[in-house]
Amino acid sequence: MVYLRKFISGMTGKQLVNSSVLRTDNKAARDLSYNPELHNRTKHVARRHFFIRYMVEAFELNVPLISTVNNFNYADFFTKTLKPGSFSSMRNKIMNIKTG
Repeated sequence: MVYLRKFISGMTGKQLVNSSVLRTDNKAARDLSYNPELHNRTKHVARRHFFIRYMVEAFELNVPLISTVNNFNYADFFTKTLKPGSFSSMRNKIMNIKTG
């Protein structure tokens, strides 16, 4: 997302004003992106590993939490067990099959 922002900025010659949205369905990932001190297990992680948090602080990224149902993406097709309806729908999208 950050690369895409820089690419667009370079192509247009203008700095992007609004932050980009990076949606996630993982509550822990979202919480880490806003405040890593909340998690006792991440105290030992070096600050340099919190790139997303740095981008949130710089107002370049916004990380909202959305439900898993609404975060369905192409990777789910290859990594998760899907219900028959979801499987068929995603297969048709991937294979570019138009359905009536």
